[in-house]
Amino acid sequence: MEKIKFAFILATGNDIRETYFKPLGLGYIKSYVSPSLPSVEIKIFEDIEKLIKSSPHLVGISASTENFSLALKYIEEIKKRTNCPIILGGVHISLLPESLPENVIGCIGEGEETVKELLELFLKDNSFHENKLGTVKGIAFWNSKGELIRTPIRDLIRPLDKIPFPDRRALGISGYVENLYIFTSRGCPYKCKFCVSRIHWNIYREFSAQYVISEMEFLIKTYGVKKITIFDDLFIVNRKRLREIADLFVSKGLNIDVFCAVRANLVDDELCELLKKMHVNQVTFGAESFSEPVLKSLKDGSVTVEQNQNTINLLNKHGISVNCSIIFNSPEQSRDDIITTWKALFHNLKDKKLNKIGWGMLRPYPGSYYWDLAREKNLVSVDMNWDKFKDFSNFHMNDHLSPVELNEVMDEWDTKCNVLSLTYRDAPQVYSSKAQIFIKKEMLFKKIQARADKDEIDQYISDEYERFLLSSKQHKIILLDGWYEPEADGYCWIRKNATFLIGSSIIKEGNFLNVEFYIPDITNYRNNSIEIKFRIENEERCKLIESGGFHRLSVPLSLFLHIARSDYLNGEITTSEEFLPSALSGSPDTRLLSILITKFEIAQGSPDNPNNLIHLPRE
Repeated sequence: MEKIKFAFILATGNDIRETYFKPLGLGYIKSYVSPSLPSVEIKIFEDIEKLIKSSPHLVGISASTENFSLALKYIEEIKKRTNCPIILGGVHISLLPESLPENVIGCIGEGEETVKELLELFLKDNSFHENKLGTVKGIAFWNSKGELIRTPIRDLIRPLDKIPFPDRRALGISGYVENLYIFTSRGCPYKCKFCVSRIHWNIYREFSAQYVISEMEFLIKTYGVKKITIFDDLFIVNRKRLREIADLFVSKGLNIDVFCAVRANLVDDELCELLKKMHVNQVTFGAESFSEPVLKSLKDGSVTVEQNQNTINLLNKHGISVNCSIIFNSPEQSRDDIITTWKALFHNLKDKKLNKIGWGMLRPYPGSYYWDLAREKNLVSVDMNWDKFKDFSNFHMNDHLSPVELNEVMDEWDTKCNVLSLTYRDAPQVYSSKAQIFIKKEMLFKKIQARADKDEIDQYISDEYERFLLSSKQHKIILLDGWYEPEADGYCWIRKNATFLIGSSIIKEGNFLNVEFYIPDITNYRNNSIEIKFRIENEERCKLIESGGFHRLSVPLSLFLHIARSDYLNGEITTSEEFLPSALSGSPDTRLLSILITKFEIAQGSPDNPNNLIHLPRE
């Protein structure tokens, strides 16, 4: 008998967060359903074309709110090219079943038992009939009268240990993997207004301590993991279970690092000691705000600002690095509230008590308290373009500041924190050097300098900027965008465009600035040639290179004596080509490279008379 082919796909597109840490939900469903339904072949796809070409009998799709538009496109394509019934699950449809497309079955809430029952029904009838769908708990569908039918809520799986480990191989996870993640619980017992986890899972439940340790052992044995991230909403809530997990971790001799989230009202010395027993050297927690009224509103009064700071202090005392998350743009946040939070973050960064800060703007997710507020403001609707959730600027929820005013406050304080640490934000790094910040945000720093009522943070930033201005007159060169870290010999690869600053101290009559660069293999470039442009301010030199080896471009610095600038000049190296070493030679180097800068030289009287080698500092 031919097996029934059930094809799963997660609507993620190119979201790197969900391709690096592949969501385990579909893996749990496959591992739970497959043993009891051997006549069903379950396969998980990442590409919709491959899924359709596999000729499935049924299709399952899981989607978050951010990716719900993509799920709708998948549904449209599947309907157009197949006759497959479609099951749509995930947090979004569970909390907003009104957004369910016609002729699609919505899986509401926990999916394992519901999917299993739907598959059993399909095996019996080879299709889904409206009258029989009504007997399946935990689903939603549109009936023939155009009415949305929601069947009774399904009982949750208890104990959670009934669910096997998620089938990671079906998710494409194989070979050696340094860092993987696990869930040790479902849901959260707290009622934060911005969160929907408690609503989605209904009741907080946990896997047993033995289950958790067994899964860790499985990942170590199967994938050789060195680090396990616990992705629970709240791993530490049950202290008795945490003690059991820590004791088993030690008795089993697990030699891995563990990363998890904590909650400020639950952190004390014993908790920190238990985490250290489990090799937890870094945690994150949802601080959300350092303004008391805002925090009380966001977290329903369950945490205080004092507890937030005590958590940071205690974790640091025990040698545990701290990351935190912050929510801005909620309706109740005034300018003073926002600045109060930023000041607390700044001081903790300055004192090196915070490692990373993941700040973001409030998004009104379906099911949350703020969804209803956003509907009143006409910011969201059941039939909206869900791609809007990918950009927080689409949801201005604040009642005190205009979007422009909010952006100005955020930009200033983000810049101030970047002065303290280029990598402070839990997001892609924006600046490559402190000098780059001072150049790109010059007007902001001058504005802070001019304030008559500077507080201590403004004064600190003004002093840092003044030091930069003084040093920029002495620096010969400051590298900005487009430079890779220096090689062991001090040489620097660049991209197609690399910018720099030249200190005014070298702008003298008779001086030349030479840039020497190396082309290892001219065949790395199209047409076996590359054009190089070397510019300072408005003066440019060009050269077409058609051979490998060392080459040089020179600019007479006397051209810039007339420029009324006391600190620095802007420079740029632009090339017509770049190459990917890994694509050309099998090299492990995945950087896009252009040319290798070997020297900046000052020459007097003639470009051939260099007397001062300029090193290539990072700032």
